[in-house]
Amino acid sequence: LFAPATTPHLQDSYRRLAGRPVDLGQLWYRGYRSAHDHTPEWRPLLRPYRGSVPHLSLQTVRAILETTDVDLEVFDLDDLWLGKSPRGSDFDVVGLSTTFICDAYTLGRTIQWIAARFPEATLVLGGQYSNLKYASILAAHPEVDYVVRGDAELVLPRLLAALERGLSVDDIPNLAARD
Repeated sequence: LFAPATTPHLQDSYRRLAGRPVDLGQLWYRGYRSAHDHTPEWRPLLRPYRGSVPHLSLQTVRAILETTDVDLEVFDLDDLWLGKSPRGSDFDVVGLSTTFICDAYTLGRTIQWIAARFPEATLVLGGQYSNLKYASILAAHPEVDYVVRGDAELVLPRLLAALERGLSVDDIPNLAARD
């Protein structure tokens, strides 16, 4: 929230909502030191931006794929908003975690960005938003080939192996595919 590229936008939004300037760094709440120590103390509501913090869902997918023979590059979505591009450009499959995407506009913008840069890649979505909205996403976005529904531990390695070998994906559970 405190990244130099996003802070002015957020400050403008908060200024409009509050009717006055709001210093995001000065938002505090009263909490406890720990679950066992109930000494009250003031804590900052938002942590200062110190670079990108990896999301748990991203690290989970990375750990799943690192147990397979899949070559992968992790590209943080924060980098997309800052205008950066992945190091590679020739990907067979691009996966998008929708865990922190919560609206159709952001999802559409992200899908367009991926499709423009990797038009030949198979696009696989997973995460909370696509898990709930998989049917409408597949209907609205022909660029999306598959949506992993639920946990990816079993589905994703099986999907990638089937795609690599040119096998059917019909028997892979919890996988929504384009008709």
